[in-house]
Amino acid sequence: MVADPHVRWIVHFEQRLAERKIRWELARRVYVGADLHVRDAVTGRFIAVKRVVHLGKERDLAIVYIEDKDDVLLITVLVLKRGQLQRRLASGRWLRR
Repeated sequence: MVADPHVRWIVHFEQRLAERKIRWELARRVYVGADLHVRDAVTGRFIAVKRVVHLGKERDLAIVYIEDKDDVLLITVLVLKRGQLQRRLASGRWLRR
């Protein structure tokens, strides 16, 4: 990950936070303290994944983002289904960084 990047986000990211009832602080914890960073082999985008408690259940949350040397653009946030992370890694769709 980029050291001290300028972080921005698109409206879609804000909409998904609201729709999925994810607080900004939780999304920040996922991005900053991710358990795993992967790259999507199809889109080329990066994904930060962290297991958190969300709405009373332990879940994997994923923040999809684009980065360059100075900036990070947050694209969307996903609540992964049980086993979805492992399936995407096993299929090669998501590649460990």
